[in-house]
Amino acid sequence: MWAHDEWTEDDRLLAVAYRLHRDGLCPCGCGYPRSQAWSEDMDGWYEAREVTCYARAAREAWEHDRRDSKAELEPGTLLVIDDTRHTSR
Repeated sequence: MWAHDEWTEDDRLLAVAYRLHRDGLCPCGCGYPRSQAWSEDMDGWYEAREVTCYARAAREAWEHDRRDSKAELEPGTLLVIDDTRHTSR
């Protein structure tokens, strides 16, 4: 049995809406709707800026450390980045 066999009508409608949303985004990865990002009226209204994603930084640091140690992951292993501010260990 496929997971979508258990979908409700609302699930299907949400999936279609999400697909339409994704299909309407600029394919470059900027995250803006294609109709806005490609509009000549928007020329000059966008500015680039750098930001730091600290979750990605943690992942990249982990990958760098792992690469240096040449340790291999077990098949099927996923890397999870935890927000440790609210984690009691």
